[in-house]
Amino acid sequence: MVATPSTSSQTKGVVRQVIGPVLDVEFPAGKLPKILNALRIEAKNPAGQDIALTAEVQQLLGDHRVRAVAMSGTDGLVRGMEAIDTGAPRPFSSLQTRRKSWIIRRCWCWKDSSYSRIN
Repeated sequence: MVATPSTSSQTKGVVRQVIGPVLDVEFPAGKLPKILNALRIEAKNPAGQDIALTAEVQQLLGDHRVRAVAMSGTDGLVRGMEAIDTGAPRPFSSLQTRRKSWIIRRCWCWKDSSYSRIN
């Protein structure tokens, strides 16, 4: 559970390019999101399909654009859709949390002299 910042601090951008899971999004001058911030896109495409996805900012491209990677399928996503900078990193999934705890457990076991393989 991650609290979403208030709407007044959220900046709106426009999707300018979609190539597979990679999105280029343009924001107003001086309002670029930080790297690892979550972008939220919720809209209807011209075919009438509901689009709802989260993307994570990976690179600042210049010319008021960022490059982001979608965390789900981009089928139906089109140029011109509105993207909202949430102002915060995306929340971790339960899979990422389990992986992180597995890595921590493995480090502690490695430190122990009686190391045994953990599956």
